[in-house]
Amino acid sequence: MIAGALPGPLRTAVLHAAQDAYVVGMADVLWVGADVMVAGAVLIGTFMPAGTKAAVQQSAAHEGAPAALALDPPGLALAEAAADARRHPA
Repeated sequence: MIAGALPGPLRTAVLHAAQDAYVVGMADVLWVGADVMVAGAVLIGTFMPAGTKAAVQQSAAHEGAPAALALDPPGLALAEAAADARRHPA
């Protein structure tokens, strides 16, 4: 907008400077964002306990059982009972 009112050579110089500043600024922001993500992943990997309650329950769930059932053991027991009833009708 402002560069459009400037004479030819000055307009070109201002436009190039503005575009360069934008690109350099965006690159810096992306690098900082990537650094924050890596730092977060390292912190999570370092301080998050491996044997959390949800992890133990999920690993105990049968293959193919929905994750919601793995986090809800009573629901899992009901689903297993229903599956057993379908497999072995009385």
